[in-house]
Amino acid sequence: MVRAISATEQAIKESALWWGCADYLLFDTPTEDHGGSGRHFDHELLTHYSGNIPFILSGGIGPEDAATLLQTPLPAMVGVDINSRFETAPGVKDTAKVKQFIATIHKV
Repeated sequence: MVRAISATEQAIKESALWWGCADYLLFDTPTEDHGGSGRHFDHELLTHYSGNIPFILSGGIGPEDAATLLQTPLPAMVGVDINSRFETAPGVKDTAKVKQFIATIHKV
């Protein structure tokens, strides 16, 4: 199970409560709705994450964010939730953008 969490300092601290209930956490930009804002949050908040649950990074990540993600140490991160900035039309991913993003991320 994946548990989506608004990436606030308090919520990140409390994310340990999901140990044994969630296989992964998905940290996303805090919004009044349930995600999908297309906005970034400060990924530095997660550099001190010490939980035992691996996480997926979300929150307005587009093709131009690959290099920045490589510069932020997030050892518990196991994936990235890409958004509409990778699309040519609603729900249709631009495979060239996705491939370039993956290639950049894997240069580590």
